[in-house]
Amino acid sequence: MNDIYRIFIVTLFLFFTEGGFAQARFKATAMVGLNLSQIDGDRQEGYRKRGVSLGLDGSIYLRPDFDISTELLYNKKGAQPASDDKSRANMIHSNISLHYSEIALILNYHYNPSSSKTYYTNSLFAGLSYGRLLKSTTSMIRNNQPVSTLESEVTNQYNPHDFSFIVGWSQLFTPR
Repeated sequence: MNDIYRIFIVTLFLFFTEGGFAQARFKATAMVGLNLSQIDGDRQEGYRKRGVSLGLDGSIYLRPDFDISTELLYNKKGAQPASDDKSRANMIHSNISLHYSEIALILNYHYNPSSSKTYYTNSLFAGLSYGRLLKSTTSMIRNNQPVSTLESEVTNQYNPHDFSFIVGWSQLFTPR
């Protein structure tokens, strides 16, 4: 079976199945997302580094409108220069890839019931996340030539721990 069929089957399972409910109080969800990231201090402005976010979410409902969830995630973050930045002479351009394993604890408040009263259309959420650096790769280029001495110095300087605050809002248009 080639890759196109595999992607099609996974897409069907993700978008056309009911949520995995063990009981009305518990919910499990598979998560797939895209990160657009930038590293503070890399002298490359803009969120150009694309990465994937994959994981699982488990929730326990304390009330119909309030739940606590935990997420186990793999996240790829980093930095990369814009394509037009590469033409500037004597400037060092870095391409950084950081691979994290993360766990998050999130409080979710759901409000504004749908017209059918079967689900809430809006949610506010807040929580904490801890990420552990699994792997990092760094490449630095000046005048189209690698700067390997700088690469080796920078590679070992990444903080292996990432503590984050999570705050957000979501809007649901359908129960799924």
